[in-house]
Amino acid sequence: MGTNVAFHAAQNGSRVMFYSLEMEGLEVAARILAAQTNMSANLLTDGVVDTEEGLENLAHGIETSANTQMWIRYTPSLTPEKLRAMAHKAKMEHGMKMLVVDYLQLMRGDGKSANRQEEVAAISRELKILAGELDVPVLVAAQLNREVEKRAEKEPQLSDLRETGAIENDADVVMFLARPKPESNESVAKFDKNRSGKIGKTGLLF
Repeated sequence: MGTNVAFHAAQNGSRVMFYSLEMEGLEVAARILAAQTNMSANLLTDGVVDTEEGLENLAHGIETSANTQMWIRYTPSLTPEKLRAMAHKAKMEHGMKMLVVDYLQLMRGDGKSANRQEEVAAISRELKILAGELDVPVLVAAQLNREVEKRAEKEPQLSDLRETGAIENDADVVMFLARPKPESNESVAKFDKNRSGKIGKTGLLF
């Protein structure tokens, strides 16, 4: 979802910086190409495209993506301080219009927090401040805790945000992804917080 949002913004003229703490740039690019071509990302990363139709789809996907201004940075040891420096540089050099971080709980703090909950809260606050400094949307993926798996109703809620309630407080928008029927391709985007708009659900197709 994060790569789709970022790439869609880039296709529509925004310069997007995508900071990945988990996946290397090739993996992120493969997911984007897979979405563009309706092909499996595994086939692309393994280099197994052995049909004429597949090669044509791949060529078309590369062609349509070639001039999209989206920069992917693999940053496994990212801290708020490093992110601030890189993001300000990207804004100055490239006119960045959107920043994406995947994902919050993999970021490291400054080592001054007493526990992990305080550390994640501090990181969340720094991201909020950075969005204001840059005056661009900052999209941050975040993990949920395991409580949602224990409930009969698997739909996520704000209390499921992992490790701290600070994410809920700092975010302008909190959107959850859910698949009511795991065997189905239908998914739901559930907006539980929207500081400048409505809350509710909208359908997605995976």
